[in-house]
Amino acid sequence: LRLGAARVVSLDYQQASVETTRLLRKHVQQAPEALGVGNADAWEEVLQGSILDQAFVDDLPRSDLVYSYGVLHHTGDVWGALRNIAPLAAVQNGLLLVSIHVAESVDIGDSTSEWLELKKEFNQMLPWEQEQSILAYAIAELGEHTLQCVNASGRPAAALAGGSGRFAQARRCLGEVFGTFAKEARGMDFITDAHDWLGGYPYDWVRTDEVIRFMRREVQPSMKTLQIQHSAVAGFLLTPAVLGESNFFANGQFQGHWASHTPIDLAPGDIIEWQMFDGAADEYVAQGGKLKEHLVEMRSVATGGKTCWVYFFPPELGEPCRQPDDKCISPMSILLEDMEVLGWGGDSADGLLCSPDSGPRYQVLRTGILFSPADGSDPRFNGRSYRLLK
Repeated sequence: LRLGAARVVSLDYQQASVETTRLLRKHVQQAPEALGVGNADAWEEVLQGSILDQAFVDDLPRSDLVYSYGVLHHTGDVWGALRNIAPLAAVQNGLLLVSIHVAESVDIGDSTSEWLELKKEFNQMLPWEQEQSILAYAIAELGEHTLQCVNASGRPAAALAGGSGRFAQARRCLGEVFGTFAKEARGMDFITDAHDWLGGYPYDWVRTDEVIRFMRREVQPSMKTLQIQHSAVAGFLLTPAVLGESNFFANGQFQGHWASHTPIDLAPGDIIEWQMFDGAADEYVAQGGKLKEHLVEMRSVATGGKTCWVYFFPPELGEPCRQPDDKCISPMSILLEDMEVLGWGGDSADGLLCSPDSGPRYQVLRTGILFSPADGSDPRFNGRSYRLLK
């Protein structure tokens, strides 16, 4: 509405959510100027229905912008939901922004099935049992931080004889976390976020490259990924591959959302096998050399193994950064493989960057980029083009 939309239609599956959204619409229409809204009446409808209901989806309007945040992975059929939502943006230069939970952004290790069982169990609990689980979750998530904070205060927890003193110290330490938590947890306080995490069932973990490939090959119209917001609930910005050409590349030039980027072609001869780089660094250190900070940083993020490749940016293409001699590239840069976003490009919380099981992914560091191709092949000889959108 603040962007001047001519028509807005909202929908949700749960009745409570629909009623809450209708109440919000009522408040907006009562005080549009105070909320910075020009035409509040453009918010025409708040519908109740399921994205998995084909007949319901077929009746929805095709729109310039379709937005879904953090819900499709809770439908029980994330792929069916993605398949159904794509046609809603099937207009000239249409945009689809879908935020879903991706596996690369969370460190759950091999506990995926365990979390699913815990979520299922939580939804079957009595209210007091859920409260107990929330308390256990809080201790598991915040207990170590609180203890370290209390001990660092100069009055270790063991020395706080009175219960009130220990409580006051713990409350102060937790306040440091809660003070910024809402900004980092999508506006929710800790308890609400705990309910959202433990109670979020059904639940699907997906991998970034699976979403990119599925939306490109398995839906109609074919959807091209333009950009990914690298967070726990990753935001995928997509456009119809044909109708949306002006959003990325047309007439031999970068357009729309890619127009502001400077393309850097990764020449095969400039791509280095990680094992070769890592071995040379070891030898240099063994001979008494000291690696530059940015090289130490690069080695520290490759925690999953040595199955990846490294490319160092030409200094003239970078911008001044922390070290006087360094020229850096923005971590928001996008790596393309044959003009498709390669995969996950943020911090790998799962620790699999450069592992054989990482799938296609990359990470842009200050002076170079680490990446793994889509099929684990050698990017110097697989015949594909690699281009960084700086």
